[in-house]
Parts: sequence; structure tokens; C-alpha cells
Amino acid sequence: MPPTAPTRCLVTLACGLVLTGCGTAHTPGTTPPANTPSPTPSSETIIQAEPSHVPDPRTDWHREHAGNRAYRDHYPLTPEQQRQADRTTAALRPLLHDLGEDGNPDIERTRHALRHVGLTPREVTTTQDGLRFRAATGGICVTGQVDQDHVSLHTQGPSLDGGCAEPDGGH
Repeated sequence: MPPTAPTRCLVTLACGLVLTGCGTAHTPGTTPPANTPSPTPSSETIIQAEPSHVPDPRTDWHREHAGNRAYRDHYPLTPEQQRQADRTTAALRPLLHDLGEDGNPDIERTRHALRHVGLTPREVTTTQDGLRFRAATGGICVTGQVDQDHVSLHTQGPSLDGGCAEPDGGH
């Protein structure tokens, strides 16, 4: 069986200590000459560092989980896209608020309001209290919810998979 790294280190160190005394003639009981150089440490001495803990990416749960959910991440909006998104939602909010005050907003009137501000409706569905929608324009995704008392709007870039809807599944 081949020696392990710690065993090789000890053997090298022991050999270095034994060989350090070689090459000098000295008779026991006599004093060595004064100009004899003292032994210097060998440059072959091996110092073994403590192993550090580096997580293995195959077993690092947090890293794996983040990778599995990365398809849900969204591209950031550029400053110009953010300004456009702000203008669009500012124009859309009062239209949707008026629809909510009329009672339960209907799908066709909501689609019309989305198109009126330059959005392409992707999905408009009714809920128990009102409706929800997804729409897009120029790399900007707008999602929202409308009910009798509240209009909620959210803007972001498309997902890494390329759409405005939260992608189904994963890997």
C-alpha cells in the first residue's frame, strides 16, 4: 500500500534530521572546532496546512436550489424601459380604477384598457373579487389585479425563459 501524505511528510522530516549530522568529523568527548557552522533547517521541510472547507457544488443545497429556480428570475428593466413602464402604469391605473368602481370589471373592457395604453394583453382572467391580467410591450411585462376597491400593478422584465408569465415547471 503506498504511503499517505502525512506518512511521507514524517519520513522526509526524519531523514532530514538524520542527515543533518552527517559530513562533520567529530570524536566523542572532544569539543568541535569553533568555526563549524551550525546546521541550518532543510529547505525540504514540508509544512502541511489544515484543510479548509470548500462546499462541493454537487452537494451545496442552497446553490442547487437557486439553480433549479433560476428559470423564474427576470431580466432587469433598463432605465429607459423603467421610465416607459412608469408612464404606462400611470396611464393605465385610472382606466382600471374606473372599471373596478363599475362593479366586477369584465375581461373585454380590461383588454381594451390595456390596448389603449399600448400593452398587448397576454392573459386576462376573472377572480372571485375582480380579475387578474398579464400584458407586455417592448420587453416590459405588466401584471395586475383589479377589484372594486383596489388596483395593483407590477412591472418587470421578461423571465430568463423569455416570457412574461411565470414559467411552469423547472428542471
